[in-house]
Amino acid sequence: MESKNVVIYVAGQRYSIRTKDTEEYVISTGEQVDLRIKGIQNDNPRLNRDACAILAALDYCDDMRKLSSRVDILREQVKDYLADSEKLRSENASLRTEVEKLKEELRALKEKKTQVMPSKNQPQQNNVNNKNNQNKGIPYANPQNRYGVQSFSNTKEAKPQEKVKEENYHQFSIFDKEIK
Repeated sequence: MESKNVVIYVAGQRYSIRTKDTEEYVISTGEQVDLRIKGIQNDNPRLNRDACAILAALDYCDDMRKLSSRVDILREQVKDYLADSEKLRSENASLRTEVEKLKEELRALKEKKTQVMPSKNQPQQNNVNNKNNQNKGIPYANPQNRYGVQSFSNTKEAKPQEKVKEENYHQFSIFDKEIK
């Protein structure tokens, strides 16, 4: 970009500025300086134009230094945020790896469970429920006696109990949690 001359007016004086910045930018900057000097003159009518210009320059220098300090603080905060962000990314990656390991472990356990547990289509062999069980005198050996209820009589053989009407008969099992 080429340098060009831009004319501005500050505190009643004409200044020709050679700059690479846009004309609009230079003119608006000159207007801001002019407003600051006029503000100082209005607040302190006894000061001459040069003293007002020096006070305006001091104001701008003070503003610049304060803003520069704020910028430095913000830069440090951004560095801290970036460091924290990197730590969190690293932690996130390690947690994702751990989750994948746990998922794989869960899959392996489920697969192991299906290998150990018989499928629903395979008949289960349960000696307790086997009708041909030789231990007929032991409670729970007979499916009718799985709740420990057994009728005894004076004879060696147990007499079959009378069948109770179905509508009045409710059997509750703590094992299968059904009411029939």
